[in-house]
Amino acid sequence: MTTYIKFPESIEEQSEAMRHFKEIANMPLIIGAVDCTHIRIKKTGAHLAQTYIKRKGYYSLNVQAISDAHCKLTNIVAKWRGSTHDSRIFQQSQIGQRFDNSEFIGKLVADSGYRSTSYMLMPVANSTTYSQIRYNKAQMTTRNVVERLFGQWKQRFRGLLRGLSQSINTVKIIIVAMAVLHNISLDVRAEQTDWSDYEDSENEDTIQTPDTTISQNNLHRDAFIRLYF
Repeated sequence: MTTYIKFPESIEEQSEAMRHFKEIANMPLIIGAVDCTHIRIKKTGAHLAQTYIKRKGYYSLNVQAISDAHCKLTNIVAKWRGSTHDSRIFQQSQIGQRFDNSEFIGKLVADSGYRSTSYMLMPVANSTTYSQIRYNKAQMTTRNVVERLFGQWKQRFRGLLRGLSQSINTVKIIIVAMAVLHNISLDVRAEQTDWSDYEDSENEDTIQTPDTTISQNNLHRDAFIRLYF
């Protein structure tokens, strides 16, 4: 899988990713946009079946992906029940732990459902200053690539849009396989259909976290804003 879904590891790869992301909205140091999307599954009789139900009332897997600047997957986690919060999935993932261990020089952009850290840049709630407003606009535009990735992925493979009826373990394999095929399609430009404007419609509404509750972690983001915006 790492042949087709590969996160930028070396300094050179990360620098190239930063360059491509900066071209979107002039936001520096970004090497990925992270988010989760729900893939519908059939009703499961497994233990803890209720934990597969998302807030909108259907059974699903909550699938995490990181997108590059061109709507290509660089990381995927397809194993968590639908009720699991996006932030927990990232914190428990191998890529999240690697970021915690400072293995990367670049940063990620995410929506307000994630935890603000030195490497995770989230929007400013209730932005008031000119710099904060500029930052929020750039952050949102940059982050949008992962929403478009999900939209294009599900349009390319309609089973992800309608839902998958196989067993849980088989569904997990299918999701990753379709992620690989999505990347291959982008590499070879196999299709003429223009899906660039499709965005995901299966995300949960993010819960705005008051900045005062995570003020210590927001110091990193505030310093980033002062330096670049």
